[in-house]
Amino acid sequence: MKTTNVNTRQSGIELLKIIAMIGIVLSHAMPCRERMFLEPSFTNFININSPTHSLQKFIIILFRDLGQISNIIFVISSAWFLTKSTKVKKEKVSNMILTTFFVSLSALVIFFVLGVSVSKSQIIRLLFPVSFNIYWFIQCYLLMYIIHPLLNKIIDNINQKSHLQYSIIFIILNVIINFVFRDLYYNTLLVGFIGIYFIVAFLKKYMLNTISNKKYNYIALCFGIVGWIGFNFSINILGTYGSFFQHKMKHWSYIMNPLFFLVAFSLFNLFRQLNFKSKTINYLSSLTLLIYIIHVNPFIQCYLKIVL
Repeated sequence: MKTTNVNTRQSGIELLKIIAMIGIVLSHAMPCRERMFLEPSFTNFININSPTHSLQKFIIILFRDLGQISNIIFVISSAWFLTKSTKVKKEKVSNMILTTFFVSLSALVIFFVLGVSVSKSQIIRLLFPVSFNIYWFIQCYLLMYIIHPLLNKIIDNINQKSHLQYSIIFIILNVIINFVFRDLYYNTLLVGFIGIYFIVAFLKKYMLNTISNKKYNYIALCFGIVGWIGFNFSINILGTYGSFFQHKMKHWSYIMNPLFFLVAFSLFNLFRQLNFKSKTINYLSSLTLLIYIIHVNPFIQCYLKIVL
């Protein structure tokens, strides 16, 4: 997901992207019982939707949230740079699609040779990994990237008041209401990505000095972290003593969670102000897409994680 040469770009954001990818890998490595692509039989995974008296399980629940926070960081980082872009680079789109396809095909062949049973429908889905929501983040990112010149035209042609109104409406509908009344109405991740894009563009264009204030960002970060852990703790307690919250531990753990957004955006603002350049960090950051595609592959998620 590069917009400039990896050796010349400032390394603060690139370092954050490396940390975010580690967060995503840790999140996916948690032994959680969830609906999985191949759904093999296993007994050692835990149900993170249920409350717990175990500190270890509660920590696993928090680690699982790192994936969503890290996803937001990647969306914010991309939006920050794309607001300056005026065209779609075809080679970037083709590279992402081909890389995803190659990794998916390679995993399919390797696990087939190892004797893993694969149905015809699973083969079709793996041969078109960007089309069947297997790699949902890649799919949403590609769609956002393809339309980002149009988004920039809209942003450039609306005034500050209209831009602010759109951002507020998005926050009310897709962050606040959707957080309080989860699944009240149909929502899509692409709408979330576009909403984050408009918010980032507004803050960058009209409130750059404010969001660059380290004091404000540290306060937002602390509030976000305390709120995130405290909210999970509260739902865990309520789930222990009340039937309504018995299976709600991860009900509010989604990409538009306002507490996740506070943590992600405050971290982004702090790291983007780290003024240094490192070829090593920039190079490792350029590999995050490949790492994501490999470790999110359904076969690796369903089989390798169980073995490990």
